[in-house]
Amino acid sequence: MEGLMEELIKTIRANGGTAVPLVAGFDFGYDLKPVADAPLNAEGIGYVAHPYPMKAKQPWESNWTHDWGFVADKYPVILTEIGFLEPEAPAVTTDYRR
Repeated sequence: MEGLMEELIKTIRANGGTAVPLVAGFDFGYDLKPVADAPLNAEGIGYVAHPYPMKAKQPWESNWTHDWGFVADKYPVILTEIGFLEPEAPAVTTDYRR
């Protein structure tokens, strides 16, 4: 995740950009596990995860915590492109701030 994204953020800010950059994970935006060992070296960013049902098996909440929920302990995380159409799927409102 680092390298190119950090350069893009620096370039945007050097040209007057003031918005909060949102950085999606790997695997169609689902996987933020690399953030555990190598978060971006940039201030004022947020991370994005896309919790599609086919990306994790049940129990979803514990798998989500493993794959991206832990990031919310240190950084803002926004869930986008929520792909649940299954009636038994949980509402994606779990508070990962512990």
